[in-house]
Amino acid sequence: MEKLLFSLVIFFSYFFIISYKHENIVVYGSTLSCVIFCFYHLLIILKTREITIKITKEDRNLIISFLLYAVYTFLIGIIFGIENMSFFKVLSNNLFILTFILMLINFENYKESFRKISILISYGFITVGIFSIILYLNKIYGVIFNFKFPFVSIYNEEDMLSYYREIRFQSMFSHKAKFAFYCIIGIFLLSINKKISTKVKYFGLIILFINVILTNSITSMLASGLLLWTTLDFKKINRYLRFGFYLISLLILIPYVLKVFNYMSTVRELDTLGSRGVIWGYAIEFYKSHLFGVIDNWYFYTLGNMFKGAHNVFLNEILDYGIIGGILFFVVFINYFYSLYRLNKRNISLLFPTIILFMVDNILYGDIVPVFLFAFILIKIISSANNNHS
Repeated sequence: MEKLLFSLVIFFSYFFIISYKHENIVVYGSTLSCVIFCFYHLLIILKTREITIKITKEDRNLIISFLLYAVYTFLIGIIFGIENMSFFKVLSNNLFILTFILMLINFENYKESFRKISILISYGFITVGIFSIILYLNKIYGVIFNFKFPFVSIYNEEDMLSYYREIRFQSMFSHKAKFAFYCIIGIFLLSINKKISTKVKYFGLIILFINVILTNSITSMLASGLLLWTTLDFKKINRYLRFGFYLISLLILIPYVLKVFNYMSTVRELDTLGSRGVIWGYAIEFYKSHLFGVIDNWYFYTLGNMFKGAHNVFLNEILDYGIIGGILFFVVFINYFYSLYRLNKRNISLLFPTIILFMVDNILYGDIVPVFLFAFILIKIISSANNNHS
Protein backbone atom coordinates (compact mmCIF):
# COMPACT_ATOMS: atom_id res chain seq x y z
CA MET A 1 0.00 0.00 0.00
CA GLU A 2 2.78 2.41 0.93
CA LYS A 3 4.61 1.89 -2.36
CA LEU A 4 1.37 2.37 -4.29
CA LEU A 5 0.69 5.69 -2.54
CA PHE A 6 4.28 6.79 -3.16
CA SER A 7 3.87 5.95 -6.84
CA LEU A 8 0.62 7.95 -7.03
CA VAL A 9 2.33 11.03 -5.55
CA ILE A 10 5.17 10.79 -8.09
CA PHE A 11 2.76 10.14 -10.98
CA PHE A 12 0.54 13.15 -10.28
CA SER A 13 3.52 15.39 -9.46
CA TYR A 14 5.58 14.62 -12.56
CA PHE A 15 3.69 12.80 -15.27
CA PHE A 16 0.07 13.92 -15.15
CA ILE A 17 -0.51 17.47 -13.98
CA ILE A 18 -4.21 17.99 -13.29
CA SER A 19 -5.85 20.71 -11.20
CA TYR A 20 -8.98 22.43 -9.97
CA LYS A 21 -8.87 26.21 -9.66
CA HIS A 22 -11.26 28.58 -7.94
CA GLU A 23 -9.93 32.14 -7.73
CA ASN A 24 -6.66 31.87 -5.76
CA ILE A 25 -7.33 28.33 -4.52
CA VAL A 26 -5.70 25.59 -6.60
CA VAL A 27 -5.95 21.88 -5.87
CA TYR A 28 -3.70 19.56 -7.89
CA GLY A 29 -3.79 15.84 -8.41
CA SER A 30 -0.51 15.84 -6.50
CA THR A 31 -2.29 17.67 -3.64
CA LEU A 32 -4.92 14.94 -3.30
CA SER A 33 -2.38 12.13 -3.58
CA CYS A 34 -0.25 13.81 -0.88
CA VAL A 35 -3.29 14.07 1.42
CA ILE A 36 -3.88 10.32 1.08
CA PHE A 37 -0.16 9.58 1.49
CA CYS A 38 0.15 11.69 4.67
CA PHE A 39 -3.13 10.42 6.13
CA TYR A 40 -2.00 6.81 5.62
CA HIS A 41 1.34 7.40 7.34
CA LEU A 42 -0.22 9.29 10.22
CA LEU A 43 -2.67 6.42 10.76
CA ILE A 44 0.25 3.98 10.84
CA ILE A 45 2.01 6.14 13.44
CA LEU A 46 -1.14 6.36 15.57
CA LYS A 47 -1.73 2.62 15.27
CA THR A 48 1.80 1.51 16.13
CA ARG A 49 2.52 4.47 18.43
CA GLU A 50 6.09 4.54 17.23
CA ILE A 51 8.17 6.04 14.49
CA THR A 52 11.59 4.83 13.36
CA ILE A 53 13.88 7.48 11.93
CA LYS A 54 17.10 6.48 10.18
CA ILE A 55 18.49 9.49 8.38
CA THR A 56 21.82 11.20 7.92
CA LYS A 57 22.87 14.29 9.84
CA GLU A 58 22.44 16.37 6.68
CA ASP A 59 18.92 15.07 6.07
CA ARG A 60 18.06 15.75 9.71
CA ASN A 61 19.17 19.36 9.32
CA LEU A 62 17.13 19.63 6.12
CA ILE A 63 14.02 18.33 7.88
CA ILE A 64 14.51 20.78 10.78
CA SER A 65 14.90 23.72 8.39
CA PHE A 66 11.78 22.63 6.49
CA LEU A 67 9.80 22.36 9.73
CA LEU A 68 10.88 25.85 10.85
CA TYR A 69 9.90 27.26 7.46
CA ALA A 70 6.55 25.42 7.48
CA VAL A 71 5.66 26.53 11.03
CA TYR A 72 6.55 30.15 10.35
CA THR A 73 4.64 30.35 7.06
CA PHE A 74 1.68 28.62 8.74
CA LEU A 75 1.59 31.33 11.41
CA ILE A 76 1.87 34.08 8.79
CA GLY A 77 -0.93 32.38 6.87
CA ILE A 78 -3.22 32.34 9.91
CA ILE A 79 -2.54 36.00 10.69
CA PHE A 80 -2.74 37.47 7.20
CA GLY A 81 -4.19 34.84 4.88
CA ILE A 82 -7.58 33.74 6.22
CA GLU A 83 -9.70 36.59 4.88
CA ASN A 84 -8.40 36.51 1.29
CA MET A 85 -7.98 32.69 1.27
CA SER A 86 -4.25 32.90 0.52
CA PHE A 87 -3.90 30.62 3.56
CA PHE A 88 -4.75 27.76 1.19
CA LYS A 89 -1.48 28.38 -0.64
CA VAL A 90 0.38 27.93 2.65
CA LEU A 91 -1.56 24.74 3.39
CA SER A 92 -0.77 23.37 -0.07
CA ASN A 93 2.96 24.08 0.20
CA ASN A 94 3.14 22.71 3.73
CA LEU A 95 1.32 19.57 2.64
CA PHE A 96 4.05 18.98 0.04
CA ILE A 97 6.67 19.61 2.74
CA LEU A 98 5.03 17.12 5.11
CA THR A 99 4.90 14.54 2.33
CA PHE A 100 8.58 15.17 1.59
CA ILE A 101 9.51 14.68 5.26
CA LEU A 102 7.51 11.45 5.53
CA MET A 103 9.14 10.15 2.33
CA LEU A 104 12.58 10.95 3.68
CA ILE A 105 11.89 9.35 7.08
CA ASN A 106 10.49 6.21 5.46
CA PHE A 107 13.03 6.16 2.63
CA GLU A 108 14.34 2.67 3.45
CA ASN A 109 10.84 1.25 2.97
CA TYR A 110 11.20 1.74 -0.79
CA LYS A 111 14.57 -0.04 -0.90
CA GLU A 112 13.29 -3.16 -2.69
CA SER A 113 11.79 -0.99 -5.43
CA PHE A 114 14.75 1.37 -6.03
CA ARG A 115 15.74 -0.24 -9.33
CA LYS A 116 12.20 -0.36 -10.70
CA ILE A 117 11.42 3.21 -9.60
CA SER A 118 14.64 4.60 -11.10
CA ILE A 119 13.83 3.00 -14.47
CA LEU A 120 10.18 4.08 -14.49
CA ILE A 121 11.13 7.66 -13.56
CA SER A 122 13.48 7.89 -16.54
CA TYR A 123 10.96 6.45 -18.98
CA GLY A 124 8.30 8.74 -17.52
CA PHE A 125 10.33 11.86 -18.29
CA ILE A 126 11.10 10.61 -21.80
CA THR A 127 7.40 9.90 -22.41
CA VAL A 128 6.41 13.40 -21.27
CA GLY A 129 9.14 14.82 -23.51
CA ILE A 130 7.86 12.94 -26.58
CA PHE A 131 4.25 13.86 -25.76
CA SER A 132 5.25 17.52 -25.47
CA ILE A 133 7.05 17.54 -28.82
CA ILE A 134 3.93 16.04 -30.45
CA LEU A 135 1.89 18.87 -28.91
CA TYR A 136 4.30 21.46 -30.30
CA LEU A 137 4.29 19.93 -33.78
CA ASN A 138 0.50 20.23 -33.73
CA LYS A 139 0.83 23.89 -32.71
CA ILE A 140 -0.54 23.23 -29.23
CA TYR A 141 1.64 25.28 -26.90
CA GLY A 142 -0.09 24.46 -23.64
CA VAL A 143 -2.53 21.87 -22.37
CA ILE A 144 -4.07 22.11 -18.91
CA PHE A 145 -5.94 19.13 -17.49
CA ASN A 146 -8.81 20.07 -15.17
CA PHE A 147 -10.99 18.24 -12.65
CA LYS A 148 -14.00 20.17 -13.95
CA PHE A 149 -15.57 20.58 -17.38
CA PRO A 150 -14.23 20.99 -20.08
CA PHE A 151 -11.49 18.87 -18.41
CA VAL A 152 -8.87 19.90 -20.97
CA SER A 153 -7.89 23.47 -21.89
CA ILE A 154 -5.75 23.88 -25.02
CA TYR A 155 -3.65 26.96 -25.78
CA ASN A 156 -2.75 27.67 -29.39
CA GLU A 157 -0.69 30.37 -31.07
CA GLU A 158 -3.48 32.95 -30.87
CA ASP A 159 -3.91 32.37 -27.13
CA MET A 160 -0.20 32.77 -26.46
CA LEU A 161 0.12 35.93 -28.53
CA SER A 162 -2.94 37.53 -26.93
CA TYR A 163 -1.78 36.83 -23.37
CA TYR A 164 2.03 36.89 -23.54
CA ARG A 165 2.61 38.74 -26.84
CA GLU A 166 4.94 35.91 -27.83
CA ILE A 167 4.81 32.22 -28.68
CA ARG A 168 5.92 30.18 -25.69
CA PHE A 169 5.67 26.48 -25.00
CA GLN A 170 4.64 25.25 -21.54
CA SER A 171 3.27 21.74 -22.18
CA MET A 172 1.24 20.60 -19.11
CA PHE A 173 2.55 23.34 -16.84
CA SER A 174 1.22 26.81 -16.11
CA HIS A 175 4.33 28.65 -17.31
CA LYS A 176 7.13 28.00 -19.79
CA ALA A 177 9.88 28.49 -17.17
CA LYS A 178 8.27 25.85 -14.96
CA PHE A 179 8.20 23.34 -17.81
CA ALA A 180 11.80 24.18 -18.70
CA PHE A 181 12.84 23.62 -15.06
CA TYR A 182 10.94 20.32 -15.09
CA CYS A 183 12.93 19.24 -18.16
CA ILE A 184 16.19 20.31 -16.54
CA ILE A 185 15.42 18.14 -13.49
CA GLY A 186 14.61 15.30 -15.90
CA ILE A 187 17.91 15.84 -17.72
CA PHE A 188 19.80 15.59 -14.45
CA LEU A 189 17.95 12.46 -13.30
CA LEU A 190 18.62 10.77 -16.65
CA SER A 191 22.28 11.78 -16.62
CA ILE A 192 22.97 10.12 -13.24
CA ASN A 193 20.89 6.98 -13.82
CA LYS A 194 22.99 3.86 -14.43
CA LYS A 195 19.98 1.56 -14.61
CA ILE A 196 19.02 2.50 -18.17
CA SER A 197 20.95 1.80 -21.34
CA THR A 198 23.25 4.43 -22.78
CA LYS A 199 21.17 4.73 -25.97
CA VAL A 200 17.95 5.31 -24.03
CA LYS A 201 19.69 7.81 -21.75
CA TYR A 202 21.04 10.00 -24.56
CA PHE A 203 17.85 9.72 -26.54
CA GLY A 204 16.01 11.04 -23.47
CA LEU A 205 18.56 13.81 -22.91
CA ILE A 206 18.12 15.02 -26.48
CA ILE A 207 14.32 14.86 -26.22
CA LEU A 208 14.25 16.89 -22.99
CA PHE A 209 16.84 19.38 -24.24
CA ILE A 210 14.75 19.95 -27.38
CA ASN A 211 11.76 20.66 -25.12
CA VAL A 212 13.77 23.27 -23.21
CA ILE A 213 14.59 24.97 -26.51
CA LEU A 214 10.94 24.88 -27.58
CA THR A 215 9.93 26.85 -24.47
CA ASN A 216 11.64 29.93 -25.95
CA SER A 217 13.26 30.56 -22.56
CA ILE A 218 16.78 31.84 -23.27
CA THR A 219 17.82 31.54 -19.62
CA SER A 220 16.60 27.94 -19.45
CA MET A 221 18.53 27.06 -22.61
CA LEU A 222 21.72 28.40 -21.03
CA ALA A 223 20.98 26.61 -17.75
CA SER A 224 20.28 23.26 -19.45
CA GLY A 225 23.39 23.65 -21.62
CA LEU A 226 25.45 24.27 -18.48
CA LEU A 227 23.91 21.20 -16.82
CA LEU A 228 24.73 18.95 -19.79
CA TRP A 229 28.26 20.30 -19.94
CA THR A 230 28.91 19.63 -16.24
CA THR A 231 27.22 16.22 -15.93
CA LEU A 232 28.11 14.38 -19.13
CA ASP A 233 31.46 12.68 -19.59
CA PHE A 234 31.76 12.92 -23.34
CA LYS A 235 34.86 10.72 -23.41
CA LYS A 236 32.82 7.75 -22.17
CA ILE A 237 30.14 8.15 -24.80
CA ASN A 238 30.17 5.77 -27.76
CA ARG A 239 31.89 7.63 -30.60
CA TYR A 240 28.87 7.21 -32.91
CA LEU A 241 26.52 8.61 -30.28
CA ARG A 242 28.99 11.41 -29.58
CA PHE A 243 29.23 12.22 -33.29
CA GLY A 244 25.42 12.18 -33.56
CA PHE A 245 25.12 14.49 -30.57
CA TYR A 246 27.60 16.95 -32.07
CA LEU A 247 25.90 16.76 -35.47
CA ILE A 248 22.46 17.47 -34.03
CA SER A 249 23.89 20.37 -32.03
CA LEU A 250 25.61 21.94 -35.04
CA LEU A 251 22.90 21.41 -37.65
CA ILE A 252 19.72 21.77 -35.60
CA LEU A 253 20.05 22.96 -32.00
CA ILE A 254 22.50 25.86 -32.37
CA PRO A 255 20.73 27.39 -35.42
CA TYR A 256 17.38 27.05 -33.66
CA VAL A 257 18.70 28.68 -30.48
CA LEU A 258 19.98 31.59 -32.57
CA LYS A 259 16.59 31.83 -34.27
CA VAL A 260 14.84 31.89 -30.90
CA PHE A 261 17.25 34.53 -29.62
CA ASN A 262 16.55 36.75 -32.63
CA TYR A 263 12.81 36.23 -32.22
CA MET A 264 12.84 36.97 -28.49
CA SER A 265 14.93 40.11 -29.02
CA THR A 266 12.01 41.54 -31.04
CA VAL A 267 9.46 40.96 -28.26
CA ARG A 268 11.62 41.42 -25.15
CA GLU A 269 14.44 43.57 -23.83
CA LEU A 270 17.07 40.85 -23.65
CA ASP A 271 19.85 43.33 -22.83
CA THR A 272 18.09 44.00 -19.51
CA LEU A 273 17.05 40.34 -18.96
CA GLY A 274 13.45 41.28 -19.64
CA SER A 275 13.54 44.34 -17.35
CA ARG A 276 14.58 42.22 -14.35
CA GLY A 277 16.43 45.11 -12.71
CA VAL A 278 13.31 47.26 -12.90
CA ILE A 279 11.12 44.45 -11.53
CA TRP A 280 13.48 43.81 -8.61
CA GLY A 281 13.44 47.52 -7.81
CA TYR A 282 9.64 47.49 -7.69
CA ALA A 283 9.80 44.35 -5.51
CA ILE A 284 12.04 46.07 -2.96
CA GLU A 285 9.70 49.06 -2.82
CA PHE A 286 6.74 46.72 -2.40
CA TYR A 287 8.45 44.94 0.49
CA LYS A 288 9.00 48.22 2.35
CA SER A 289 5.22 48.61 2.50
CA HIS A 290 4.55 44.96 3.48
CA LEU A 291 7.26 43.98 5.96
CA PHE A 292 5.59 40.75 7.09
CA GLY A 293 4.68 39.65 3.58
CA VAL A 294 1.40 39.17 1.73
CA ILE A 295 1.57 35.34 1.28
CA ASP A 296 0.54 35.38 -2.40
CA ASN A 297 2.00 38.47 -4.06
CA TRP A 298 1.79 36.91 -7.53
CA TYR A 299 -1.99 36.54 -7.42
CA PHE A 300 -3.07 39.67 -5.54
CA TYR A 301 -0.57 42.31 -6.59
CA THR A 302 1.10 43.82 -9.62
CA LEU A 303 4.56 45.26 -9.08
CA GLY A 304 4.85 48.74 -10.53
CA ASN A 305 1.39 48.27 -12.06
CA MET A 306 3.06 46.15 -14.72
CA PHE A 307 4.67 42.93 -13.48
CA LYS A 308 3.35 39.78 -11.80
CA GLY A 309 5.79 38.44 -9.22
CA ALA A 310 9.35 39.50 -8.46
CA HIS A 311 10.81 37.20 -11.16
CA ASN A 312 13.17 35.93 -8.48
CA VAL A 313 12.29 33.02 -6.19
CA PHE A 314 14.21 34.40 -3.22
CA LEU A 315 12.63 37.85 -3.53
CA ASN A 316 9.19 36.27 -3.93
CA GLU A 317 9.67 34.44 -0.64
CA ILE A 318 10.45 37.77 1.07
CA LEU A 319 7.40 39.41 -0.52
CA ASP A 320 5.20 36.51 0.56
CA TYR A 321 6.52 35.86 4.08
CA GLY A 322 8.73 38.80 5.00
CA ILE A 323 12.48 38.83 5.62
CA ILE A 324 12.26 36.04 8.23
CA GLY A 325 10.43 33.79 5.80
CA GLY A 326 12.96 34.66 3.10
CA ILE A 327 15.88 33.74 5.37
CA LEU A 328 14.24 30.47 6.42
CA PHE A 329 13.65 29.56 2.76
CA PHE A 330 17.29 30.34 1.94
CA VAL A 331 18.40 28.03 4.77
CA VAL A 332 16.15 25.29 3.34
CA PHE A 333 17.66 25.87 -0.11
CA ILE A 334 21.23 25.60 1.23
CA ASN A 335 20.48 22.46 3.26
CA TYR A 336 18.66 20.89 0.30
CA PHE A 337 21.70 21.10 -1.96
CA TYR A 338 24.26 20.47 0.78
CA SER A 339 22.52 17.20 1.62
CA LEU A 340 22.54 16.24 -2.07
CA TYR A 341 26.23 17.18 -2.26
CA ARG A 342 27.02 14.96 0.73
CA LEU A 343 25.11 12.15 -0.95
CA ASN A 344 27.21 12.48 -4.11
CA LYS A 345 29.46 15.38 -5.08
CA ARG A 346 28.21 15.08 -8.64
CA ASN A 347 24.79 16.30 -7.49
CA ILE A 348 26.17 19.82 -7.11
CA SER A 349 25.77 20.09 -10.90
CA LEU A 350 22.04 20.66 -10.39
CA LEU A 351 22.68 23.64 -8.11
CA PHE A 352 23.99 26.04 -10.76
CA PRO A 353 21.11 25.83 -13.28
CA THR A 354 18.66 25.98 -10.37
CA ILE A 355 20.23 29.18 -9.04
CA ILE A 356 20.17 30.71 -12.54
CA LEU A 357 16.46 30.02 -13.00
CA PHE A 358 15.51 30.92 -9.42
CA MET A 359 17.22 34.29 -9.84
CA VAL A 360 15.30 35.40 -12.93
CA ASP A 361 11.83 33.81 -12.92
CA ASN A 362 8.66 33.11 -10.93
CA ILE A 363 9.32 29.39 -10.83
CA LEU A 364 8.65 27.94 -7.38
CA TYR A 365 4.91 28.39 -7.40
CA GLY A 366 1.96 25.99 -7.70
CA ASP A 367 2.48 22.94 -9.91
CA ILE A 368 6.29 23.03 -9.83
CA VAL A 369 6.62 22.95 -6.01
CA PRO A 370 6.27 19.14 -5.66
CA VAL A 371 8.50 18.66 -8.71
CA PHE A 372 11.34 20.52 -6.97
CA LEU A 373 10.76 19.01 -3.51
CA PHE A 374 10.43 15.38 -4.54
CA ALA A 375 13.38 15.62 -6.96
CA PHE A 376 15.49 15.25 -3.81
CA ILE A 377 13.84 11.90 -3.08
CA LEU A 378 14.19 10.73 -6.69
CA ILE A 379 17.90 11.63 -6.71
CA LYS A 380 18.40 9.60 -3.53
CA ILE A 381 16.52 6.65 -5.05
CA ILE A 382 18.56 6.70 -8.27
CA SER A 383 21.81 7.11 -6.31
CA SER A 384 20.90 4.12 -4.13
CA ALA A 385 19.98 2.06 -7.20
CA ASN A 386 23.30 3.00 -8.78
CA ASN A 387 25.18 1.81 -5.70
CA ASN A 388 23.61 -1.61 -6.20
CA HIS A 389 24.39 -1.52 -9.91
CA SER A 390 26.15 -4.60 -11.11
